[in-house]
Amino acid sequence: VDEYQDTSDIQEAFISYISNNNLYMVGDIKQSIYRFRNANPYIFQDKYNKYSKLDGGIKIDLLKNFRSRSETLDNINEIFNLIMDDNIGNANYIRSHNMIYGNTLYDNEDTLHNNKMEVYTYLVNEDDKYTKEEKELFIISNDISDKINNKYQVFDKDSGKLRDLRYSDICIITDRNKYLPDYKKILEYHKIPSVLYVDYELTDNMVILAIKNLISLVIYVNNNVYDDKFRYAFTSVARSFIFCYDDNTIYHLITDKKYYNDNIVKLCKEIDIDKALPVIINDILNKFMIYDKLLNVANVKENIVRINNLIDISNNLNDLGYSLIDFIDYLNEMEELEIPVKYSLNTKGNNAVKIMNIHKSKGLEFSLCYYTGLHNKFTIRDISSKFLVTNKYGLILPYVSDDLLCSNILKDLYTYDFYKEEVSEKIRLFYVALTRCREKMIILANLDNVDGYNGLVPDNIRLKYRSFLDIFKSINIINKYIVSKDIKCSKDYKKLSIREIDNKDSKEIIINHGLNIKYELIDDKRFSKDKVSILQDDEIKKMEYGTKIHEIFEYDDFKNPKSNYVKNLLRLIDNNFINIYHEYEFNYVSDNKNYYGIIDLMVEYDNVIYIIDYKLKDISDIEYNKQLLGYKRYILSITNKDVKAFLYSVIDNTLREVLDE
Repeated sequence: VDEYQDTSDIQEAFISYISNNNLYMVGDIKQSIYRFRNANPYIFQDKYNKYSKLDGGIKIDLLKNFRSRSETLDNINEIFNLIMDDNIGNANYIRSHNMIYGNTLYDNEDTLHNNKMEVYTYLVNEDDKYTKEEKELFIISNDISDKINNKYQVFDKDSGKLRDLRYSDICIITDRNKYLPDYKKILEYHKIPSVLYVDYELTDNMVILAIKNLISLVIYVNNNVYDDKFRYAFTSVARSFIFCYDDNTIYHLITDKKYYNDNIVKLCKEIDIDKALPVIINDILNKFMIYDKLLNVANVKENIVRINNLIDISNNLNDLGYSLIDFIDYLNEMEELEIPVKYSLNTKGNNAVKIMNIHKSKGLEFSLCYYTGLHNKFTIRDISSKFLVTNKYGLILPYVSDDLLCSNILKDLYTYDFYKEEVSEKIRLFYVALTRCREKMIILANLDNVDGYNGLVPDNIRLKYRSFLDIFKSINIINKYIVSKDIKCSKDYKKLSIREIDNKDSKEIIINHGLNIKYELIDDKRFSKDKVSILQDDEIKKMEYGTKIHEIFEYDDFKNPKSNYVKNLLRLIDNNFINIYHEYEFNYVSDNKNYYGIIDLMVEYDNVIYIIDYKLKDISDIEYNKQLLGYKRYILSITNKDVKAFLYSVIDNTLREVLDE
């Protein structure tokens, strides 16, 4: 059994029924961080303590750490010797859990830097215009830029030698997702490529809800069901981004029962619901032109990811023999039981800084780690109820005194245990965060009024921890790691590449390089070739390869490229550019139609702007010309510079200019 520290009581009971003196468990109680999934660290702790005495089994300690430098391990041991023990944290760290330096490859190269942990601290004033999150990320952004520009050296495990730091060597870790989008914006403001590691709830999205109702509508129509459930689904689909019917039209279609002849119902009848589940889903997406109609909503790329995840679910359920009705029942049941259907977004990236919470970081490792957000208060479940059901104390009821309900001693005992377990898991979370680091851990914190303890931190102090900052400030060893930092913040990072501003006559789009256009949303088209939803295996492989190539072009530094792909392209164009824009998304109006597109690469010079679209090989298709000329018309409408459009074949390393028709 792997990750045994995360075993729940039900899992433990199940394992006990099927094992027969053949149970081998691997885990680290210091990394038990899933109480919200009913993990019970006491199962591991009890076995560890018993097996240490050869009672019921054999304990084998694996204390050598082959991930980190000796300085990193020394820092971690020093901290957790003071704050983690059997009582709080569930591991006697100082006695039996100190990590031992194991990767002696680090000793082959002389380090050029101080690899000890550092604490970047800053001042907080009452009249501050900036949040602590903003201050910390501006400090981190400037530090990353300095280290990249000054060729900070890190150890390469593959070559066994020191090399220049890359963005992909860096991770920013925090304890919650709330501020992650702002983290990314601040890094982008400093021209630092980054990628979020975060999960989203699939069925909590407006686009997915509309598609789910559309699938239900297809089922009702094909089974001649025109009851209240049909009318609900019809109204939802008609009002959604898919058809955009106004309420008056929908009202008359419903009350006059004209929906029988409406285009929505006609399209539903054209769907064959006897096919395989994934095929039906793709037929619905194509028949109702869902991808085209995503232009009616924001975040087109993110919604495509959501739809792809919905297709993946249908593929998995199809393997289990699910029908279309079973598929909808499954999604509805997840919603009714409040079980989130989650998916990951933007978890890939070539040379980019990774941003994630502690749970996402588990099992990963990075050369340079920044830990931020220590000041955020812990989110702790409310236990103020007078009536509780607990595993240890059973049913806890109040007693009556002077006609008031009062807590009894069982409630006090439960409260003590509850906060001890909460604090214990937070200390283990802190351990997981700090052990993601191979070479350098940098912690961001405002450390006003530090009151530390010379020895072990008393239990009564640890039980009062309400933030990671409380944990950190409780030990006085941090003073020797403090580095004071100046902050150069700017609210300009909040300006998106495209943002809307109220205007008397229309809306105005402000582009981040100072180019202005005005538009109205009237009709929708997009510049792209039609895609076939069901692909052959070789086509899928080509698409995956193409996606990887696009990532390389998006994340590599065009001024100091690492990839040969980028170097090859730069040999074909003038390198004296002013700015580079990657994956440039836009809307614009022409002939009463609103056009949408994403430009792969835009290279800006003094007098001209190059638009470059990447293709794996073939750049002769006439459809590509129409696409690029659409891009060109848009850029010409917002700049006084000349504009040239090119198609680039990555495999052939050729560049073809697309000329006006």
